[in-house]
Amino acid sequence: MKTIGIGLVGSGFMGRCHANAYSSVAGLFDVPLKPKLKMLAEANPELAKEAARSLQFERFTADWPELVNDPEVELVDITAPNHLHQPIALAAIAKGKPVYCEKPLACTLEEAKTMRDASESAGVATLVGYNYLQNPMIQTAREIVQSGEIGELFSFRGVHAEDFMADAQAPYTNRLDAEQGGGALYDIGSHIISLARFLVGPLCEVMGMQSTVFTERPEATNSKQMKTVKVDDQTHFLARFENGCSGTLEAS
Repeated sequence: MKTIGIGLVGSGFMGRCHANAYSSVAGLFDVPLKPKLKMLAEANPELAKEAARSLQFERFTADWPELVNDPEVELVDITAPNHLHQPIALAAIAKGKPVYCEKPLACTLEEAKTMRDASESAGVATLVGYNYLQNPMIQTAREIVQSGEIGELFSFRGVHAEDFMADAQAPYTNRLDAEQGGGALYDIGSHIISLARFLVGPLCEVMGMQSTVFTERPEATNSKQMKTVKVDDQTHFLARFENGCSGTLEAS
């Protein structure tokens, strides 16, 4: 079987999920290419070395451009913090390498458009990590909607709620850093928006509100030093779709 060399940037929760999927996919599905875990990039050498050992990558680096430029890396997978998505993706696209980028695609609409335009201009394949869209349940729901089996849609309600930040003593992370694309809307709201668009269609009007439940958190686990939180813990908004359907979406 032909292979494709994978370069993974980031080894957090989603990075581990991606690595495990690459390792097992050829044994579960009939795929044309078998992924080979070639290189992993992380924020520092120690973390990169340990993650590469744990996830069974051949090599590691603390310098993501080294990964992008490596000739054995044929696909660049980005699970790094949100603010790094654009520069890594643009560098990979410039090298003609396909990009699989976790959501949200970028921190601003302008950044996302730049990434889209670069991939289209270069003719490079790209994919955003909206994994829920591949769930058979969601695929079936879309088929039911499009077939007209349940009639015309007038209302949609979507909620994506997680509990990993429910504890006020949970420490501050990049998920809570505005400059790194943190907050509920960016982090998990992007999922419910993608599902709404997938099931109902494009949105044309939105009006919403955001709130920060815990305005400060410990700088680290068990730390008494507190850090101010400036992003949303919750986002709620009303939405209207181009087909006339209206509804509510929530991320918490």
